Amino acid sequence: MGSPTRVPIVLAWAAWTVCGLTPAPAAARTPATPARTPATAARQASQNPAPADLDQVIASALTLFQQGRHQEARAALDAAAGRLATAPAGQRAQALWVRAQVERALSRHDDAERAAADGVTEAVRAGNTRIEAELRLVQITLAGDRGDAALMNERIALAEDAARRADAQGVLAAVLAAKGRALRAQGKPRESLEAHSAALAIAEAMDYPQAEIQYLGLRATTYLGLGDYDEALADAQRAYDLARRPDIGGALLSSATFALAQVLGNIRDLERAADLWTEAVEAYRKTGPEIGVALSIRQRMDVYYALEDYDRAASDGATALEMFERTGSAGTTIGLLSRLSLIQARRGQRAEADAAARRAEADAYARRAEAMLEGTPDRQRITVDLDLGLMALAQAEPDQAAARFRRVAETADRLSDPDYRWRAEQGLGQAAMLAGRVDEAAAHFDRAVATIEALRRALPEAGLRATFLADRMGPYDGQVAALMARASGPDDPLAGAALAASERARGRALADLLAEPRWRSTDPAFVRLRDEEAAFGRRFTALQREITGASDASARTEAERRLADAERDYDAFVIRARRETPALASLAYPEPLDAAAIASAAGPGEAIVAFWIAADHGFVWSVRDGRVRGYPIEGAGTLEPSVRFLLAGIAASDRAAVEASTADLGRRLLGPVAGDLAGVRSIVIVPDGPLVRVPFAVLRPDGADAAPLVRRAASTLAPSITLLGHLRAGARAPLADRHSVVVASSQPPALDGGLRQIYRDEALRLVPLVEAEQEARDVARRTGAPPGALLVGAGATETAFKHLLAGGARVVHVATHAVLDEAVPRRSAILLGAGGDDDGLLQLNEIAALPIDADLVMLSACRTHLGRLVRGEGFVSLSRTFMLAGARAVGASLWAVDDRATRVLMDRFYDALGDGQAPDEALRTAQVAMIDAGGAEADPITWAGFVITGAATRPLFDHPPGGGPTSRIVAAAVAILLLVVIWWGAARQRQRRVAP
Repeated sequence: MGSPTRVPIVLAWAAWTVCGLTPAPAAARTPATPARTPATAARQASQNPAPADLDQVIASALTLFQQGRHQEARAALDAAAGRLATAPAGQRAQALWVRAQVERALSRHDDAERAAADGVTEAVRAGNTRIEAELRLVQITLAGDRGDAALMNERIALAEDAARRADAQGVLAAVLAAKGRALRAQGKPRESLEAHSAALAIAEAMDYPQAEIQYLGLRATTYLGLGDYDEALADAQRAYDLARRPDIGGALLSSATFALAQVLGNIRDLERAADLWTEAVEAYRKTGPEIGVALSIRQRMDVYYALEDYDRAASDGATALEMFERTGSAGTTIGLLSRLSLIQARRGQRAEADAAARRAEADAYARRAEAMLEGTPDRQRITVDLDLGLMALAQAEPDQAAARFRRVAETADRLSDPDYRWRAEQGLGQAAMLAGRVDEAAAHFDRAVATIEALRRALPEAGLRATFLADRMGPYDGQVAALMARASGPDDPLAGAALAASERARGRALADLLAEPRWRSTDPAFVRLRDEEAAFGRRFTALQREITGASDASARTEAERRLADAERDYDAFVIRARRETPALASLAYPEPLDAAAIASAAGPGEAIVAFWIAADHGFVWSVRDGRVRGYPIEGAGTLEPSVRFLLAGIAASDRAAVEASTADLGRRLLGPVAGDLAGVRSIVIVPDGPLVRVPFAVLRPDGADAAPLVRRAASTLAPSITLLGHLRAGARAPLADRHSVVVASSQPPALDGGLRQIYRDEALRLVPLVEAEQEARDVARRTGAPPGALLVGAGATETAFKHLLAGGARVVHVATHAVLDEAVPRRSAILLGAGGDDDGLLQLNEIAALPIDADLVMLSACRTHLGRLVRGEGFVSLSRTFMLAGARAVGASLWAVDDRATRVLMDRFYDALGDGQAPDEALRTAQVAMIDAGGAEADPITWAGFVITGAATRPLFDHPPGGGPTSRIVAAAVAILLLVVIWWGAARQRQRRVAP
C-alpha cells in the first residue's frame, strides 16, 4: 500500500524568517508623536531637515513596516533619502536597517543585501556595535532566504560577536536563534535545541513575548525532527496562545499559526493543519512578507498530498513554485520540485493519455531537483531523496527506489531523525516486496514498526495518537502482507502472526483512553482538570446559545468565531492536561494481544472474523476453538464501490439490488471463512476500511440462495480483538435487579432553527418522533427502571439525564434526535431538553466525561454509529464516545432509522433481553422476527441498521420479574402440561374406581 510521505518540516531558517521581525534598536523603538499617525509623521519629518525629525522618519517607517504597510514604509524612506545622505553615520545605519527589512518584505532581495551591507559599513564607522549586530542579523536572514548555509554560518559568527560586544541581549537572542536554525540544517539537532533554549531564556528574562513566540516556534520545529512530539506540540501551542493575545497579533500570529500547523501536519491532525495553513496564507497576504505566503502554500500542498487530494496539492505546488522562483527563494525550490514530481506521478494513475502526460511532468520535475542536489544540506537532500524514491515506487522501479531509500536511511542517521528513519525502512520494504524479496521486506517493515511505536509513545494525548497512527499504516500493512505472503496456507502459524501484526494498528488510541483513570477520580489533580473541563462545557453552551439566538448575521458570525476560538482553547487544554498530569505520564498503556492470546480469544460457540483492508489488497481471518485461519481478499479499491452500491440499494428499498449485493459481498467477504463459521452461536466482526459501514447481518456468505448471516448466528462488532478482551473483563454476571435509565425526547428542541447555524447544515430538519416516548415507557417497564429513572417530555433534559447517570445503571436507553458533525466531531450531539447551564446538546466532550458504568447503552437515534472515520480506530462517533465513557457495549445505527420501525425493533429486542438472552442474541431475535413478519418490516432498511459494538455475548438479566415472551410461553406450557397430568391422573383414578 502506498502511503503519504511525511509532511516536510520547512527549512529551519524559514519557520523564523516568515515573520520578518528582529528586535528593534533603541533609537528605532522611539514611537511617533501620539498626536500623529505614522504616515503623517513620515510626511512631516520628510519636510523638516532637523536631525530629530529624521529619527521620527525612521521610527515611522519601522512602524509602517511592522504593520505590513511596506510600500508606505519604503516611500517614507525614499522621501528622506536626500537628507539621510548627509546625516550622521549612526542615523544612516538605522535607516538602512529598516530599509533592508522593507526591501526583503517586498521580495527585493538584492536591494535588501545592498542596504544591509551599506548599513554595516555605516554602523562600524559610527562605532555603534548594537546597530551593527542588528544589520548582521538581517544579513543572516537574507542568506537563509537564498539557501546559502555557508554564508549563514559566516554571518552568524560576526553577528554573535557584535551582539556580545554591544551587550544587546535581544539581538543576541535573535542571533542564537539563527545559530540554532543553522545547526539543525547541519544535522546537529541537540546543539540546535541548546541554542534555541538559550534564545528563549533571554526573551523570557526580558519579558519579550514577541521574541518568545518566534523562538518557541523554532524549538518546536527542532523537536519535530527529533520525534519529540509532545515537546514540539507544547512549544507550538504555547507560541500560538501567546500570539493570540490582543496586544500582539499581526505578523507574529501568522508566524505562530505557521509553527502550530507544521506540528499538527507532522503528527497527522491533517484537517486542522490544512485549516491553519489557510489561515496563515491569508494572514501573510495582509502582513507580508511574500515568502510567508509562499511557504504556507507549499506546506498546505504537503497536507493536501497527505490527504491524497492530489489535484489541490498540484495546484498549490505550482503556485508556490512560481512564487519561489519570482522571489529568489532558491533554498526551498529543490524540495518543492521533488514533491511535485511525486504528486504528478500519483495524479497519473487515471487514464492512459493523462498518465503519460503526468509522468512526463514528474520526470521533468525530478530532473530539475536532481540537478540541484549537489552540495545541498542534509535536511534538504533527505526530503528530495524520499520523494524521488516514492516516485520510483509509483513507477514500478524497485532498484532505483531502494537506492534512494538507502540514502534516506543514511542521512536520517546523521540527522538523528527517527521519523525519516522509519520512512526509509518502509520504502526499502516496499521496494523489496516489489522485487519479490519477501523475507528482506519483512525485516524492513519490522524495523519501521518498532520506530513508529517508540514515536507514538511520545505523544501526550491519546486522541492525537489516533490520527498519528492512522497515517502511518504503511509499515503495519507491510508486516501483514509480508507474513501472509510467506504463509503456506490458511492454517500456517504465520497467518496468526499476521493477524497479531494487524492488531498493533487497531483501536490503539481507544485502548489507551480506556486505560486512563476517569476524570471523576478523587485525585486532586484530576478534580482540578475535571472542573476546568466543565468550565469549557459551560463556555461552549453559552456560545452555542448566542449562535442560535443571534438577532442578525454579524452577531451570529462573531459568536461562531468565538466558538471556534473556544474549541482551539479546548484542544490546547487537553494537550496540556494530559502532558502535565503525572498519573497519566506514568501510566502503562495496554499492549496488543500476541498470536497465542488471539487464538484463545473466542469463547465456546463463538467465532471472531477480523478484516484488514489496504488499497489494493485485503485479508480476512477466522478465530475459533483456539485456531486462527487467514485468507486473502480484495482491497478497498474494489470493495468500496460495492459497499456504496449495497447501501444505496438499502436506502432506496430496492430489494432486487439488495439481494444481489448481499450475495455478492457476502461471497467476497465471508465466503472464505464460511466453513469456519459452521455451527457457531455468535460472531464478533472486526471491520476495517470501507467495511466499517457494512451491515453484516444482511450478507449471504453462501450466495444468492442462502440465508443471510442473521439467520445463522448473532453478530456484534469490535474495534479490535484486544479491546474486546478489555471490555469483556469488565462485564458483570447476570442480575435479577435490572436498574436502567431511559430517556426520550420526542419533540425537536427549541433551537431547531439555530442548529443549522451551529452545524452549518441548511438541510437539517427535525420532525417530531411520534413513537419515542412510548418506546421509552415500554423499555422502562421491560428493564425495571426505578421511579424517576424514566425521562420523557419536558423532563427529558440534558441536566436530568446527566444526574441520573451519576447514580449508575445496568442499561441506558436513549430515544431522541442525534446530530452528526464529521467536520468538527466534538459538536456531534444527542439532543435533549435545555435548562440551567445546559443547552440540550449533549456533545462528545460532555459524553466522554460522564460517569457511565453500564453493560449496554442503546442509542435509538439516527446515524449514531457514524462519524469521522479514522483508519485503525473506526468512527469518532457518539457510539465510540459512550464506550469511552464506560459502556461495555453500545447499540447504535448505521443510517437514518424510521421512528415506528425502530420502536417495533426495540420492543422485540428488550423482550428477548428480558427473557435472559445476551444483547447480541436479543438483537438477532428482534431482527429475525421483523423479517418473518414480512411486508415493510422485512425491508433491511427497517431492521438491519442497528449494530452492537463491544462485549455483548453474555446475558444481562437473570430470572426477571414477569419474564420475557419465551419465559411466559414456557410457563404457560408447564401449566398446560400440569393440567394434562392432573387430568390424566384423575382419569386413571376414575378407572380404578370402576374396575371390577
